Amino acid sequence: MDLVLRRVNITPTHLHVNISVDTTISDLAEFALQNGTNYKTVRLLNPWIRDDHLIVKQGEKLVIEVPK
Repeated sequence: MDLVLRRVNITPTHLHVNISVDTTISDLAEFALQNGTNYKTVRLLNPWIRDDHLIVKQGEKLVIEVPK
């Protein structure tokens, strides 16, 4: 018998907003504060973010999830 683990959302998705980003964010903590949250929450909702900044390549668009 195989054990299957699945990611469970911390909060319901209707309580989140997706922000489209097309430029580099040098300070994610400041970005979080400007969007009414904090760095820890941004990291929890976006586990693919691995650092305290976000480099966006030219022509690339990323979506960051934040609480409403």
